[in-house]
Amino acid sequence: MIGSDTSGLEMVQPPHEGSDSFVPVHKYLLIEQGVHIAEFHYLEDLAKEEVYEFLYIGVTNKIKGSTAGFAMRPLAVF
Repeated sequence: MIGSDTSGLEMVQPPHEGSDSFVPVHKYLLIEQGVHIAEFHYLEDLAKEEVYEFLYIGVTNKIKGSTAGFAMRPLAVF
């Protein structure tokens, strides 16, 4: 898994002409490499408490019709 508290895991400019994806980094990581992506995590409270090592648990809310990861609920156990 690769994660961030921002959305900076994608290209800023559109991919080259003929590309089959407008999110090539997501396609490469998720589909081609099997690496999960976690974006927009709220990490300020962990940083304020100087928690730099913790067990990350990523669970999803059970919402009918949602896709995997759509309603992610990340938990930090320290």
